[in-house]
Amino acid sequence: MKERLFLFTKQFPYGNMEQYIAHEIPYLAGCFDEIILVPTDLFDFHSQQRRNLPQNVSVLEINKYIELHRTSRLNTLWATIKFVVFELFHSQSFLSTLKRIKKHFGYFLHIYAMSNVFTKLINEKYAHSKNYYYSYWLYHAIVMLAILKEKGIVEKIIARGHALDLYNEDWDTLPKIPPHVFQQLKFYSADKIFVISKHGLNYCKKKYPNLSQKFELAYLGVPDNGLNPAPSPSDTFTIVSVSHLSSNKRMRYMTKILQQLSFPVQWFHFGDGEEKKIILSELPHLNKNIKIHLVGHESNEEIMQFFKSQPINLFINLSYIEGLPVSLMEAASFGIPLIATDVYGSPEIVIPNNTGFLVPRNFTIEELSKIISELHHNYELQIKLRKGAREHYLKYFNAPTNYSQFAENIKKVYN
Repeated sequence: MKERLFLFTKQFPYGNMEQYIAHEIPYLAGCFDEIILVPTDLFDFHSQQRRNLPQNVSVLEINKYIELHRTSRLNTLWATIKFVVFELFHSQSFLSTLKRIKKHFGYFLHIYAMSNVFTKLINEKYAHSKNYYYSYWLYHAIVMLAILKEKGIVEKIIARGHALDLYNEDWDTLPKIPPHVFQQLKFYSADKIFVISKHGLNYCKKKYPNLSQKFELAYLGVPDNGLNPAPSPSDTFTIVSVSHLSSNKRMRYMTKILQQLSFPVQWFHFGDGEEKKIILSELPHLNKNIKIHLVGHESNEEIMQFFKSQPINLFINLSYIEGLPVSLMEAASFGIPLIATDVYGSPEIVIPNNTGFLVPRNFTIEELSKIISELHHNYELQIKLRKGAREHYLKYFNAPTNYSQFAENIKKVYN
């Protein structure tokens, strides 16, 4: 019987986000007869560039079918009552949960309409095969799959847990994040949740001790693109970062950090965002020993080519919230020393005195500049950290190893 995997994303393969899924797809494609990507965000598909995919991978643009499908108001009302009661019954905070559901009630109606469309498509086109259902995020696809599971359409549900889809205590600290409603329904309905960090795994087991058997560690991974050319002591000290320029990423602090340094230094940043204007406003006031290159958005291939050709002394991540950043994995794969905030899964790749430096979440400018200065003046330490970063990547974050095993683990859940 044909084995078909439905993989639910936010927007992938469209646009430039969720690059890490691109690393995983080839290994899944080699393990299943067919993969159908299902982007669940509301966006204009035709305005976004579509990435190249393996031959046995196609895309189901489910949202474009919703307006063509009429949903019974009575069925919608009954489902709403049923799932709201379930959520409230299992919630530790009745009032806050009720407020969140009320605020995002339209979100549930959209998901329910999406579930009806998917039911129709399964029955008409995909019923005569062994279907696997995997959501890359603990977002709205899980709620839709929970509805389908309750109807008997879906047998089992698999998901990954990352950061903002997992750590609910930080939901309200950042703008522009997806609505996190029906969280209890998600965790209770999923048959297996593969968490991308040990920190996340421990968090889930502590928060849901009665569901601990559902949680399993599954690190992400990145391809091996070789080594970064080692800088010489006489080269300009080079720092690189890759991220959206948002309030969470906090790259706005880089100009102040660099101002504390007395030696020649250059910083390359890949990525755009709303805080770019803050950095641009400070460029005219920088000391002459500092050069800043705001490269903007580049494809992952172009960034990897930069890592292959440009000697880099340090890769930096200053995020307030992170799961376990793929950008740190990529830098480590090239043997580039790392510096990151001591949050969630980051300490699992940034190992002091081995792969790089950890700084407190609420670091000071002086702390960061001191670490960078010490690294600049200690070439032997740079060599040691380069070796450690590369070895740690090969042991824990190598794409072929991690994703081949993960594809097999999906099948084990269903067997």
